[in-house]
Amino acid sequence: MKTKTVEISDTTLKELAHLTEAEPIIAMHEGTPAYAIIPLDEFDYETWALSENEDFMAIIERSRERYRQEGGVPLDEVSRQLGLADGEQ
Repeated sequence: MKTKTVEISDTTLKELAHLTEAEPIIAMHEGTPAYAIIPLDEFDYETWALSENEDFMAIIERSRERYRQEGGVPLDEVSRQLGLADGEQ
């Protein structure tokens, strides 16, 4: 992936937004990488928003813990129960 590096103090937010149309930007502050600025599509934003949601992450962690303790149903069994051929979805 090609990226462009810019110094934060030299660039406005509007300019950064325009630059990310072509490639991701690594924004520097006093010569040190400070931020990665990338364009987001709806899926990227939703993924990020869920990962920052404490309630959602607690649900995920409870589910993982339950799976560790109780196990789960193999995908081929779920596929069989749903009538999907050879585990295809």
